Amino acid sequence: MQKIKFRLRMGKEIVGYEKWHIGEEYDNCWYYCKNPDGKYPDNEWRHSYIDHIQKDQWIGLKDLDKKEIYEGDKVLIGIEEMKTQEEFIVKWDGDCARFIFEYPDGNGEYYYGEIIPSEREMKRIGTIYENEIRKKKDKSIFYRRKNKRKMQIIDQKNKEVK
Repeated sequence: MQKIKFRLRMGKEIVGYEKWHIGEEYDNCWYYCKNPDGKYPDNEWRHSYIDHIQKDQWIGLKDLDKKEIYEGDKVLIGIEEMKTQEEFIVKWDGDCARFIFEYPDGNGEYYYGEIIPSEREMKRIGTIYENEIRKKKDKSIFYRRKNKRKMQIIDQKNKEVK
């Protein structure tokens, strides 16, 4: 069974996370956390409600860095057959009740499995709520599945450039 999780926001600011916990008979309830990847006590899941206005649902996938992908995220997808990578925005398609990957300009969309073969070709690069402009595309997506030595060399070159 897929986990039910949400990223909580107040406008553009991420204020926490929420997940549904299935427990014993009467223990089914929502849990909240300020930052699951952070340090104690912010990484603890608790019953304490976190004030929020909007929610972005987790789509059930993680990127190649094991980061969870939520509705509203920008992802860079390496399409190996075409030797290219494209930026997409994760959106909910209410007509078909599924998440889709849409081009930022709105011209074209894909669903998971159609052109995106696996999580290994996806990299979360931000959200639509951030004012981040991506100037340089991440070349490492195509090389993640090659041997580890090549991957280390590529990552070192990227660090040196920065």
